[in-house]
Amino acid sequence: NGPMCSGKTLVADLFLKNKPNCFRVSVDKIKWLISDYSLEKYGQTGVTHRITFKLATAAAAEGLSLVIESNPRLMVSWRPQYTALAKKYQLNFFEVNLEAPHEVLKQRFVERVARAERERGHISIKDEAGMEARYDAYISLRNPNVPTFDSSLMSTEEIVSKLDSLID
Repeated sequence: NGPMCSGKTLVADLFLKNKPNCFRVSVDKIKWLISDYSLEKYGQTGVTHRITFKLATAAAAEGLSLVIESNPRLMVSWRPQYTALAKKYQLNFFEVNLEAPHEVLKQRFVERVARAERERGHISIKDEAGMEARYDAYISLRNPNVPTFDSSLMSTEEIVSKLDSLID
């Protein structure tokens, strides 16, 4: 879990690099796949979450471990289903938070928007008000009882090393 620009995707990319038996579960990737970058198309219906969970279930049934790239809003509402899924397929289930100071996140956000504009990339949140709303949601829903890593103090490699130690 983590707010926008905390490094979730970078950490997941590196974590999964040498783990052929792991499957990435990403609501964002499914959202973009089925809605062509439109937040409005399925944003409030929950369809992306249901499709993502069905995909995760199919991957678990195939014997794959799951890496869920998420946010607290999703985990609050879907934690019971993912916990039950892990139990059913005898997978370990643990959460971590990936964070950075608010000012660092804001700077990363500005850089992300500029990069998307330069490279004609697709991002859903392009204004600071949207970023702030997502940050506030993260702060209000974050799970304080799980390991938390500060991506402004630790490199991606250091975070992945810590994650590896959690699953050993």
